Amino acid sequence: MVALIACAATGYIAALSTIPQDSQLTGQISILQGNLDAKEEEIKNIQSQLQEYENLITALNQEIQSLKKQSWDENNIPETPTDQTEPGGKIAFQIHIGSTSYLHVINPDGTNEVRLTEGRNPKWSPDGNKIAFSILRRLDEPVGGSSFTLDLYVMNADGTEITKVTESAYSFSWSPDQRIFLFESYGDIYTVNIDGGNLVRLTETGDYEKPAFSPDGEKIAFASVGWGSEWSDRNFSIYTMNFDGTGKTMIYFEERLSGPNLEDILWSPKGDKIVYGLEYQIYIINIDIS
Repeated sequence: MVALIACAATGYIAALSTIPQDSQLTGQISILQGNLDAKEEEIKNIQSQLQEYENLITALNQEIQSLKKQSWDENNIPETPTDQTEPGGKIAFQIHIGSTSYLHVINPDGTNEVRLTEGRNPKWSPDGNKIAFSILRRLDEPVGGSSFTLDLYVMNADGTEITKVTESAYSFSWSPDQRIFLFESYGDIYTVNIDGGNLVRLTETGDYEKPAFSPDGEKIAFASVGWGSEWSDRNFSIYTMNFDGTGKTMIYFEERLSGPNLEDILWSPKGDKIVYGLEYQIYIINIDIS
């Protein structure tokens, strides 16, 4: 019996010796707490990185939307200025939805936005009663390496009575009396009545663009972007001529090392200056009207 008790006591003492003392428990708890703190810090770092990624994705999406608004059409035809203000105050502009452009009008304070029709490049008539615009059309056969063209249309200011004026009019201008359109087609300049009749070709070089009527309708200003001595050289010139195509005069010449990005040419109200946009800069040329 004594032997059994002694053995039992020995086993109990041995079992007690395997239980950690308080200092050992405290040390293990401290280690576990340290590991837990490290994991929490790691989780915080991961959450911070995720937030940075989300901010980056948001910024990229905003940039993509901005680029979409500035995008070119399928044929990479550069857009001409699209905001045109009517004498009465409304603004006509184009928006892109996918590969399609639409024309809208809106009040200057941002109210009463109305979609009128499919199209691009809106220009108010001088009296504000009509809007001329372009519609992109796919060609049956490519012309000059292009599979698309822009046809010229006119409509009432409210979008009614849409009428096709002529085909392949890449840049156009209203005459002051609103009876005639001046336009460029495949590098030459034409006039046509607003109803599409009496089409007249004014030039024969295939190298002109951006024609614009003078305020009195007697003169035409236009630009030429011709090849220089090397394949990459482009010569930029501005001309004026009479309404009937006679009296062509070069008023500005510049030799350039690359093809310029030319925006619309406009006359001053008095007809004594011409303003144009080139490579995202605005320039003014004085005109002798004496």
